[in-house]
Parts: sequence; structure tokens; C-alpha cells
Amino acid sequence: MNPRYALHPDQSLSVLLVEDDPGDVLIAREALAAGRLSTDLHVVSDGEEAMSYLRKADQFADATRPD
Repeated sequence: MNPRYALHPDQSLSVLLVEDDPGDVLIAREALAAGRLSTDLHVVSDGEEAMSYLRKADQFADATRPD
């Protein structure tokens, strides 16, 4: 488990999901919503976008760093 969450269990975990199928994104959202942890889900559709997200490049300049 993320050490930040252990210290602040009231804060949401930031999750980056790399998935190009909208149905699978919906399933992931529902599964996370049903879980015990509060999460902020950020979705990109491929590995290239994921790398841009992690590097805070282009449209992801203000992206939250995933936990």
C-alpha cells in the first residue's frame, strides 16, 4: 500500500489506467468505486499517452502524478 495513504487515509489514491476499450474503463471505474479505498482514476488510451502523462508533456502538463 502507498505510504502516503497510510498516513492520510482520507485522501484519494491517484491511479493511472492505460486502456483503449471504453467498456473495460467502465468496469475498472465500477470496481474501484465498489472498493474500500477512495481513488481518482485517470485514463489514457495507449502507452504513448501514458508516457506523456508521466512526463507531464503536452496536454498533461498539469496532470496529477499517480500513486
